[in-house]
Amino acid sequence: MGQPPTVLVVDDSEVIRVMLSDFLRIWGYQPVTACDSASALELAGRGQVDAVFTDLQIGDKTGLDLCRELRAMSEHRGRPMPVWLMSGSDQMDYSVEATEAGAVGFFRKPFNPADIAQRLAAAVPNK
Repeated sequence: MGQPPTVLVVDDSEVIRVMLSDFLRIWGYQPVTACDSASALELAGRGQVDAVFTDLQIGDKTGLDLCRELRAMSEHRGRPMPVWLMSGSDQMDYSVEATEAGAVGFFRKPFNPADIAQRLAAAVPNK
């Protein structure tokens, strides 16, 4: 049996990182976490990340900037790495900006775990 797909969760909130990681394990994925973009890029640079969920505001950069860098990394390697952006802001829907940055989707926090599971399974099957 092969290794489960690895999903990177990038958020400056430990609560979100732990909660989403717990769901990912239940769904059959291997979560890895980062609290900032530098750590996220280091983990993704090792080549073992299959998908990414990143907060829109992660402190040192925006999630949009991180998404652009991850997409460039993915294209350079010739290996898909879908990225979803998340935000707790209820002031604006960032779906258009997320798509323009190369994200495959956008989730508003608090998110519906079933919605994340469905979209992730469609992009990165765990079996």
